[in-house]
Amino acid sequence: MTWLFEMQEIYFSYPTGTVALEGLSLRIPSRKKVVFLGANGSGKTTLFLHLVGILRPQKGRIVFRGEPITYTRSFLRELRQKVGIVFQDPDAQLFAGTVFQEVSFGPMNLSLSEEEVQRRVKKALALLHIEQLQDRPIHFLSYGEKRRVAIADVLAMDAEVILFDEPNAYLDEQGKTSLLEIIEGLYRSGKEILLATHDVDFAYALADWVVVLEKGKVLREGPPEEVFAAIPFSGQSSWRRPLLFEIATVLREWGYLHGTLPRRVEEFLAALQKSE
Repeated sequence: MTWLFEMQEIYFSYPTGTVALEGLSLRIPSRKKVVFLGANGSGKTTLFLHLVGILRPQKGRIVFRGEPITYTRSFLRELRQKVGIVFQDPDAQLFAGTVFQEVSFGPMNLSLSEEEVQRRVKKALALLHIEQLQDRPIHFLSYGEKRRVAIADVLAMDAEVILFDEPNAYLDEQGKTSLLEIIEGLYRSGKEILLATHDVDFAYALADWVVVLEKGKVLREGPPEEVFAAIPFSGQSSWRRPLLFEIATVLREWGYLHGTLPRRVEEFLAALQKSE
């Protein structure tokens, strides 16, 4: 298996004394949609900030595509062109006057030609179906539109890897469905996807690989069906298994479903029709 990131005994504590990562060791596979599950304080955001070089391990090391991350200005500049992060709150990421100004800011700082900047911005806006927003002031956008602009920021930098930190926070069900489609489209276009969430249903619908974090350590990792079957989420007050996983598991035990469990409602309904 090809590894995208490798973390070796990572320790990190904040100045307040809060321990965020405690001897975390993990290898993240390439070409899989990897979802990090964990409650608030489990270390998800801290880990993502390490992967883009915003934070530096106090002990241990991180390897990206076989090359150890170093903290020189030149290496970090190159790393952040390849690895982009979409923060949980888009208002913390967006600052320009209009959508076009916002999405063009990153590429302009790469000393690209005006034509290349224009090309990248238009491509990013088109991928997210927000071309019509390019002249709209940022503060007039809805939350969902701001989320798409924040993703466009990363795409315009032509990042190979996109980290999504709690991207479904504050979104309604329609917004979550739209976000899933966007992320799936980015993955099909060749982007590497890493996502952090505490929403087990969202994770189950998206993930090819699940990593469960607890108190700065890896509790378990593997394919979604194996992870959710092995950990007694329903027996913990802060966790539950994905609803669709629970229902499909019971129906398979009763002989109504066969083979791989469906991950989305439409797959579930199609599987039921086949079993009739």
